[in-house]
Amino acid sequence: MTALRQWLFPREFRIDSPPWPKRELAALEKAAGALAATPGGGAPGAPGAVGPPGAPDPLAREQERFLADVATGLWRMKRRLETDEAARRACQFIFESVWDALTQGGVEIKDHTGEHVTGGEALRVVAFEPTPGLTREQVIETVRPTVYYHGKSIQMGQVIIGKPAPAADTA
Repeated sequence: MTALRQWLFPREFRIDSPPWPKRELAALEKAAGALAATPGGGAPGAPGAVGPPGAPDPLAREQERFLADVATGLWRMKRRLETDEAARRACQFIFESVWDALTQGGVEIKDHTGEHVTGGEALRVVAFEPTPGLTREQVIETVRPTVYYHGKSIQMGQVIIGKPAPAADTA
């Protein structure tokens, strides 16, 4: 979260931002503005916090959505950087520092690609695809990762599951 603190300061004091996709950057600015406008910083029970102590905090849900959006954007960037050598060299340091800041702030991003499906996972299945070479159901693509914040799931993963291809009749 250290790298995100600069968004709490006036624009003229901020360090130039990395070239992020517009959607993730807009979510970051919105959440930073909401935090700066709240006297208690949005912390439950803090002076100026929204609602009585113990009540669900609407700002906390907005912060979780923000973290999930940023985490998803970074995860997508990571996947793209793994395949494009020129982009990887240009963005590696910036990407790693933001990823580390999220990790140190309690955010865990879980990619499910390659995992075998046992039936007890909390995942949203987007599609099932017959896939040659599989002997049992397996996640062949993660569309959106599962995101945890301090161990609490704030975004359910979306996956495409590969099924063993049906055997061809030889009659």
